[in-house]
Amino acid sequence: MHDDDSQLRSTNLSATNGELETHGAESESGGKLGETASKEARELEEAAYEKYWAEMPEALADDSREYPTRRKACRRIIAIGDVHGDLSAFLSVLRIAGLIPTPEQLDEAISRVSTDDEMEDELMWDTWLGGDTVLVQVGDQLDRGDEERRVLHLLLSLREQARAAGGDVFALLGNHELMNAEADFRYVTSGGFAEFTRLDEELEGLLGCEFDVDVISTVSGMHPFMRTRALALLPGGPTAKLLSEFNVAVVVGSIAFVHGGLAPPHFGEQKDGYVIERLNRDTRRFLRGEPGARLPQILGDASSRSPVWMRDYSNPRPEEHHCNRLAETLQLMRADVMVVGHTPQALGINCACNGQVWRVDTGLSSAYGGVPECLEILDDGKQVFVLTENGRVNASARTTLPRKDFTAVSSPASQHREQQRSRLLKT
Repeated sequence: MHDDDSQLRSTNLSATNGELETHGAESESGGKLGETASKEARELEEAAYEKYWAEMPEALADDSREYPTRRKACRRIIAIGDVHGDLSAFLSVLRIAGLIPTPEQLDEAISRVSTDDEMEDELMWDTWLGGDTVLVQVGDQLDRGDEERRVLHLLLSLREQARAAGGDVFALLGNHELMNAEADFRYVTSGGFAEFTRLDEELEGLLGCEFDVDVISTVSGMHPFMRTRALALLPGGPTAKLLSEFNVAVVVGSIAFVHGGLAPPHFGEQKDGYVIERLNRDTRRFLRGEPGARLPQILGDASSRSPVWMRDYSNPRPEEHHCNRLAETLQLMRADVMVVGHTPQALGINCACNGQVWRVDTGLSSAYGGVPECLEILDDGKQVFVLTENGRVNASARTTLPRKDFTAVSSPASQHREQQRSRLLKT
């Protein structure tokens, strides 16, 4: 890994470590030391991100500004697993995370409105309450459920509201989104087909679409009830263009997010540090139906080798060599931890590989009958909780790690953090 990459990756760790010192200091001098370290770390982080953008190839810059692959560390991240067209289940976990109002909050708001006609902010069922929280939904919005488009529209609405409040929403592409973009409808429900007969602003876009001969040929051979869905989701269709706003992978602070997983072979021979940015851009071009655009080869491989299909890190007990590959991948991504979905976890959200991966697919949708849970990451990994219907569960209850701080693992990045912490304590 390049020294520049190492600097970008380590600055988040320095900032985290500095904040730990500030909170943990028992003396005035210790507190000042922590505050100084934290300030210096933030300055380093700013410089590193400026360098990241300055050195980004011009061909990637515009796309990356509009659809960022990387975001700086933030106060709070909520990660939610596969939704599969179950709007009700999705809403339930959003409420658990405090990102949208509960029924009780809505009732209270209604009663206030009835007594105060001058209320400026009306609380709706989909009002963003997360403030500067960053929400990451790790893919598979489509298939197995009847309300896929409602899920997509909710994600876009929440993203707009979150950004206005200083937060953000990242919805990722999973294998089921890409399957639909290639007219693989094996997992579509009857309600899923019917939902694409509901004409709205999105599907009105079909009237102005120009499809190439291959798309027309594909659709003409389908049953009539499938055709509207196909035209909407094949590359260049209005729903495919909506999906093109989603990335394959993102990194928030030192936390990487992807549907299935990433491994060293995905980075190939490109050593400039912008492999994920290219993957996101090229997938976007494919979904938009741009001339000559094709689905990136590593995504088109419907096997364990694809970032949206692989399960190497999601098995109940990943093999040691898979965990070693994960550690190498995190170095390449300039990250500490990976969060993945794709594989329902019978025991709920949990981590593996010595804390280097969190698995957040709980089989949330009614198709699986799983439980509504989400992962809460505070201050770039200083604290981690699983949020459930029954309250907060400390990460230590979902891992074999002896310590609560799941980023404190024996990875190169964590060793770097501990070395810096030791130096600060000795100063």
